[in-house]
Amino acid sequence: MSGYPEMVASAASGANSTMKDGSVSSTVNDSMKGFHLNITVCDPVKQEQGAMSTYITYKVNTSTDRQDFHYRQFSVIRRYRDFLWLHNRLGEEFPGIINPPLPERRTGLISRFEPEFIERRRKDLERYLSRVASHEELSSSNYFMTFLQADDAALAEKKEEVKKLKAQLAKEGTPGANFVKWIDEAISVVKLRVGMEDEPRSEVDKQFEHMEQYVNELDIQIHQVAKHVSSLVKKQKILGNTMYDFGFAFTQLASSEREIDSLGEVLQHMGEKADSVSVACRAQALKEGEAFEVPIYDYVKIIAALKVAMTKRQEKKIKYVAAVHEVEVCTARRQNIEGIVGKEEKLRMVDNALHAAQATMEIAEGEFEQVTARILREFERFLAEKSYDLKKIMLDYVNIQIEYARKIEANWSELVAELEGVEPDIPIEEGHLPSE
Repeated sequence: MSGYPEMVASAASGANSTMKDGSVSSTVNDSMKGFHLNITVCDPVKQEQGAMSTYITYKVNTSTDRQDFHYRQFSVIRRYRDFLWLHNRLGEEFPGIINPPLPERRTGLISRFEPEFIERRRKDLERYLSRVASHEELSSSNYFMTFLQADDAALAEKKEEVKKLKAQLAKEGTPGANFVKWIDEAISVVKLRVGMEDEPRSEVDKQFEHMEQYVNELDIQIHQVAKHVSSLVKKQKILGNTMYDFGFAFTQLASSEREIDSLGEVLQHMGEKADSVSVACRAQALKEGEAFEVPIYDYVKIIAALKVAMTKRQEKKIKYVAAVHEVEVCTARRQNIEGIVGKEEKLRMVDNALHAAQATMEIAEGEFEQVTARILREFERFLAEKSYDLKKIMLDYVNIQIEYARKIEANWSELVAELEGVEPDIPIEEGHLPSE
């Protein structure tokens, strides 16, 4: 795997070259380069609308100098389901994109109204919007700009518009819908054909096979890291609790020894130092969780999003292969009846079907090429960001450990001189012990 990222980067740069029609496949909006788009999520508020409807709203603040926004600074109030709506729309609009992960909707054992959970979700939602904002394609989406700018009524109107459009497409279909219906019926057959070993594979197909292997291996490895990171954080919390009990035990011991000799005072200090270490251990567990555990598990989600993105190429390929097959079928039908007297009307119908099939094939081919190029760009971006992010995560972890070790060393060092200076108040003669 060591040399693979460079190979992918080369392929990805090639993916931004010209397509069959001479156009450039990259959809990056150059007009957005050089502009800033800063977003913060703050002020979580618990909203109660009757006994059965309680939720948290967040204030989303935006500051930008991009000309495609109406204002330079603006704020809106959003709840989690609004973020989820945006996330789903972006995934539909840009198949093959690495759709930034949202925080989980379910909370497990922690109530979603607990302050700790609300703050964690706030940070995760802010990270999500920041990732969308830093992505050229995603940040150009009309859905994204509507999410950031629209008031409640305008956002509800946009949601309803999308809902109606999807219902209409489901009912009437898109241009060439008669053929799309056939494609859906033929998908299972085409899947078998695409998956056959003797199916011709292009160099890009082989490239994607290597990419999938790389991602699957990385997924396994990052899950292992995440598992051990969680174990370390948990043990750090346990150590904090154990050190507290340890300190308390020494404090109790000091109470029984204080009346005998000066060792009792040192034992008391020992208990106090252990208590200080317990506080430092618990604080360290929180720091490790924030700076190490959370980012690692975030990468687990990013890799999952990458795997979803890569499946979109296979979906587009299946539809394209199905479309090619239908053109071949229509062409064969036309050849069979062309020139036969009395078949003019049937020939006209076959010609119409052939034209529709060819149009659908061109659309399917364009979508397949677009998604292929997008995934390669996304993969190159992922590799670059992964290198930077993992470096930062490791540096943060190491620096936290160094700081913690110095704090613990300083805490115990203060006790060394005191312990070395302890002299028994009662001389101990050989063979004798202090009496009670």
